[in-house]
Amino acid sequence: MMRMKDIIGCMVIALLLIPAYAVAGDRALPRVAIESIPDGSPGSTQYVSITVEHTELEMGGFDFLMAYDESVLTFVQAWPGQLLVDCEWEYFTYRFGSEDCGEPWCSEVLRVVGVAETNNGSYHPSCYGPPDTDPHELGLLEFIVTSDMTVEGQYLPIRFFWDDCNDNAISSIDGQYLMIDRAIYDFEGNLVWNEDDDDLFPEDERIPYVGAPDSCTTPERFVCGDANSDGTINVGDAVMIINYVFNGGPAPIPIDGGDANGDGSCNVGDAVYLINYVFKGGPAPVCPPVIRLIDYQHGGIYILEH
Repeated sequence: MMRMKDIIGCMVIALLLIPAYAVAGDRALPRVAIESIPDGSPGSTQYVSITVEHTELEMGGFDFLMAYDESVLTFVQAWPGQLLVDCEWEYFTYRFGSEDCGEPWCSEVLRVVGVAETNNGSYHPSCYGPPDTDPHELGLLEFIVTSDMTVEGQYLPIRFFWDDCNDNAISSIDGQYLMIDRAIYDFEGNLVWNEDDDDLFPEDERIPYVGAPDSCTTPERFVCGDANSDGTINVGDAVMIINYVFNGGPAPIPIDGGDANGDGSCNVGDAVYLINYVFKGGPAPVCPPVIRLIDYQHGGIYILEH
């Protein structure tokens, strides 16, 4: 039986189509947080929520990547958060143990993905955003704490982890915007990184795997429409998209590069769009923009001493 935290509400974040700087000011920005549990014990099973708060904005999906130490925490399962259940989001999945986690920074990673709507299926979202600015649950993670008594009195962190531009990104409902980190905090709420402060947090001193690089917010991060990453836009890009969509071929890297028509996904429409551009003088590719808007806060489990 699915175990959910007793958190109610309608669903989670979303997007105002204005720059992040315009909404910052005195208004609290959306914050996605991993729950901090203060009373774990060796050998116990712990349920950790991923929540969003400080916002009534709407969203169409999220892709969170988290890191933890598998020598002290064993991941068991992930469930959609109560808000996704209440709003009848159609898609939720997770994957762990299949990506490089950049040791010694961590020893295991966990990816959790939720989407509000797909083109088929019986469910369609009844809401895309929370009813208020209180914390609302996006996902629920189950861990087993090691039975090694030497962990008593220690904090076992679970933190957000960035390996590329699309990690820990939140999409607008129409998929045309991705929202990425503005600031990152530790489990106590102390500032770890601030993308808006280039003096105290310059790009050349970025902590490994903390936040999306500044290059992620510039067009130079990829050539829009260059699905095969050869540096130019040509019929080869259209062929790659067709192979990806219909034949299970490799995906464009990054996937945004294959979204030539800016509809938020890579599909046959992008192949047609590129052919019209290359051979018929059609409009140039227009990839989805990325803006910084979200604050992230790490969490974890504190092991009590007995």
